[in-house]
Amino acid sequence: FWIAGYIPFFYFLVGILKTFSGLPKSTIVPAFLASSVGIVLVANLLLVTYMEADFTSSEGTIAFLVSGAYPVADIFLIVPAVAAFIQLRRGKLTFTPWAIIVMATICFIIADTGFGYFVMGGMDDIVWMWNPLYHIGDFAIASALFWHRKFFTVDEKKLLKQWQENNR
Repeated sequence: FWIAGYIPFFYFLVGILKTFSGLPKSTIVPAFLASSVGIVLVANLLLVTYMEADFTSSEGTIAFLVSGAYPVADIFLIVPAVAAFIQLRRGKLTFTPWAIIVMATICFIIADTGFGYFVMGGMDDIVWMWNPLYHIGDFAIASALFWHRKFFTVDEKKLLKQWQENNR
């Protein structure tokens, strides 16, 4: 079920790119660099996962497939996330909550990839160091929701009272 959650994240990031005026030429180089770095990291992680896998049993094969699905899903998320962040960094008020949410997604992807590297590298005792990055992502989403509530939610009672006072 956790891996299936990558589908809505991917749809969200691609939807942001489509909604907010597509990809300008200035995003091609950073998106290419992010995808290149991501492919190298994923290939390395998949190689380590393959070396550690036990293909003699069905449980080992399933464990390899599940462990390999996470970095592959992360690479499919990092490219549109970086492109969306570059697209949304223009600083307009309406783009701010979306940019914060995309930044949270990038934090989740980095933390997930780092967590995978540490688990595959046998560093289970210091895996906790990726937890703050997950928490930063959670905090960023909460900040985006607060921003949206503060600046884009209309209080109809307050507007009605203000209109009544102005039109006496």
